[in-house]
Amino acid sequence: INAAYAIGLGDRIGSLEEGKQADLLILAGEDYRQLAYEFGGNQVETVIKRGVAVV
Repeated sequence: INAAYAIGLGDRIGSLEEGKQADLLILAGEDYRQLAYEFGGNQVETVIKRGVAVV
């Protein structure tokens, strides 16, 4: 949240709230700590850009 406010975009991005852009990346895996070991593989399950699933 602070990063979005630091660049003057805190009213549009930086948190999941009604009226803000919903950009999300959902990755496969049981535990986020495993991501480093899966480097080079495609772990993307879903991409949501401005509230719309694109992948």
